[in-house]
Amino acid sequence: MPAFANGAIGGGFPPYFAANVVAGPRLIFALLVALLVANMTRAKFQTLSTVHSKSGVERSSKVDRVLSDYAQNKTVHAPIPESTYPLNLKRDYDGSWSVAVNDTFPFGDAPDPEFAKQDLLFENTDGFASLNAENHPREKLGSDMHYVDGEIILRDGAYRTFRDVLIKVIGVYKVHEGVIMLVGDFLYEDNALHRLYELVSEQKGSWKLSEEAFTNALAADVERQRDHYLGRGSKLGSHPVQSKCDFEAVFYVAPGHFSGTSPSPRELASHEGNNSEYIKMNGNITSKECGTSAEIQLATFDRETLFVKAINYTLLVTFVAFTQVLVLIRQMEMTSTPAGANRVSLLSVGLQTVSDSYLFLAHLVMGMFAQRFSTLFNAFAIAAFFKFIIFSIFEMRYMLMIWKARRPSVSFSSRQAQSATAVLLRFEN
Repeated sequence: MPAFANGAIGGGFPPYFAANVVAGPRLIFALLVALLVANMTRAKFQTLSTVHSKSGVERSSKVDRVLSDYAQNKTVHAPIPESTYPLNLKRDYDGSWSVAVNDTFPFGDAPDPEFAKQDLLFENTDGFASLNAENHPREKLGSDMHYVDGEIILRDGAYRTFRDVLIKVIGVYKVHEGVIMLVGDFLYEDNALHRLYELVSEQKGSWKLSEEAFTNALAADVERQRDHYLGRGSKLGSHPVQSKCDFEAVFYVAPGHFSGTSPSPRELASHEGNNSEYIKMNGNITSKECGTSAEIQLATFDRETLFVKAINYTLLVTFVAFTQVLVLIRQMEMTSTPAGANRVSLLSVGLQTVSDSYLFLAHLVMGMFAQRFSTLFNAFAIAAFFKFIIFSIFEMRYMLMIWKARRPSVSFSSRQAQSATAVLLRFEN
């Protein structure tokens, strides 16, 4: 008795199955091609719109200021940016530290034996650095200067170790100059404000407050922040080492175009508004007592760069899935006969099917996490959809065709149906 009768694979499929084993996938393939072209065009357009939206708003704002100035004064002046430096610093800044110029080792022998146990004995000459800072306007300091509190984390290398150092700092921020001056660790000293006043006095620029007025203006804030840290712990988590060295840090914020208004509480919570503006700063941290000197480069989360990379990644995944469908259809055409399908490894196709199903779930989950950004959500959703089509329609159909080719019979008995159901259930589980 022939293994395949009436043109059906294994006798279990209808007579038209072998002839149409590729006709259905071809139609789906054509739809995927149209969807791919539409997705690439839409994603690239949205990416370019996201990257250039800020510059467009700035140009429009400048034009409005020029027209308003001309309407009122009948003169045209060059538009002035609303703010050269950010008014709000409430962010997490990540970056790196490295050995300062002319230093052989950033955390070497402490000159004072009293601080020998507190010396930061790092094994690397560079590593990860992080700053969590928040600024607060204070009327007694003037409109140009804000009070700042936060934490600095220095890691011995790129990853966490038991030598990681946490430094709780206080300081001031010169808004019109983009200079942040910090001292710490203020939990273990009583003269932190005195050192901060001296650090500010050493910087170039006008400084009219006396030390007594400066201390009185910030004493309550420092005590409140000290009680907060001692009562609730670190903002950035517990770390094994809390430095007791006297550190001084100065950071210079890179100039740019920032909003001239402070963000609302909702914008702070959702990282929108001027809280999402990209900020970059460079500086140094020193401690004479602990023999410490290091340069630090920090920056906030660059959303625009992430958007571009994420869109490019999803386009790459979509293109790979598109190519995979093309190759899979070609393979199904070449093995559409029972003899050809019988030579294909069912295990290999099954493993590829399982892999694509998990990739579908992974991209779907990533799209759900990025759902508040419509551009990213749509891109990941399209990539997940392509993976879903591949494993649920093409690969599952191919697996069933191979399975039937290895079990030739005239009729598709109930026992074979139970066996096929068991195979599908194993895959689903």
